[in-house]
Amino acid sequence: MPKCTPKFTPKEYRIYLMNSNQKHILVEGKNDKYFIERMLSYLANEIDKPELNEQVVVDSAEFLIKADSGTGNNKEKVEEIANSVVDKPYSQRFIAFIDRELYLFNWDYEQTQILQDNFPAHNIEKRIIRTRGHSLENYLFELDIVSNFFNINTIIPNPQIATNLFRQIFKSVIYSACTIGLAATKTKLLQKIESGILWRNFIELTSGEINFLLEDWLDFLTDKRSVPDSKILEIKQNYEIYIQLINQTSFEIVRWLSHGHIGYDFLREAYIKCVMEVSKEDISNVDWIAKDKRVNLLTNYWIEEILSNNRMYFKEIFEMLDLS
Repeated sequence: MPKCTPKFTPKEYRIYLMNSNQKHILVEGKNDKYFIERMLSYLANEIDKPELNEQVVVDSAEFLIKADSGTGNNKEKVEEIANSVVDKPYSQRFIAFIDRELYLFNWDYEQTQILQDNFPAHNIEKRIIRTRGHSLENYLFELDIVSNFFNINTIIPNPQIATNLFRQIFKSVIYSACTIGLAATKTKLLQKIESGILWRNFIELTSGEINFLLEDWLDFLTDKRSVPDSKILEIKQNYEIYIQLINQTSFEIVRWLSHGHIGYDFLREAYIKCVMEVSKEDISNVDWIAKDKRVNLLTNYWIEEILSNNRMYFKEIFEMLDLS
């Protein structure tokens, strides 16, 4: 969506929907928009219905809905719009698609001693569909897809040894990322760790798994992210509790429960660690294109692999918009 696209208040956006002859999917941001548009385009080609690309518009709250409209973040904007059109005659031409985050997971150790997924599917409430797991990135957490993608996108001459090592530690990486995300959420420190951390500096490769260097990471949070000592103690305690719970939880739950952004970044950093371990390459020789483009390329690869094997995660979109 071009940056010059006019922005609407919620009222103006509803008028836009009412006057449109197309069907609309409202998502939170640009990565969500790309993901859904790419999926629709690929499927339209697969089922030989190119008209789908013209029938459906994917709108992004990040670019379309004014920030000063009385709503908060992009997710809240989407929810406000979706809840306000439920009884409108044009609502059947509209759906919202938002991140589930921790909704309907039992995750807070003060409330439960067993981590559980209380809705292991796409939750649908009126015109809102939530992602299957924490966020869109969680769909990408599939061993064969991630390892093959990294294997063909690193620039060292022979990445296969590193890829084989990465495959061995894959589940351990997701378990660690999930533990860190839950501990940070519980401690209310997510904003301090959601981006920009070189996780490879806190990964030690062992036999078939990783050892997360907790104390080194806590020192980093103190020195580089200015986290006070009281919060350092709290997140350490939360980490130690969650690692016990996570280790008793099935991978199928952990995969969807993990914080999506942290999980993806952790996987990439773990692969770089594997490359450095087996090739002794300097990190400057193990880098890739910009993060957003890399995520988009992985999305393309994932969609092609999933849909070509007749696995459809998003059939609810087609059913709710009568696109079948």
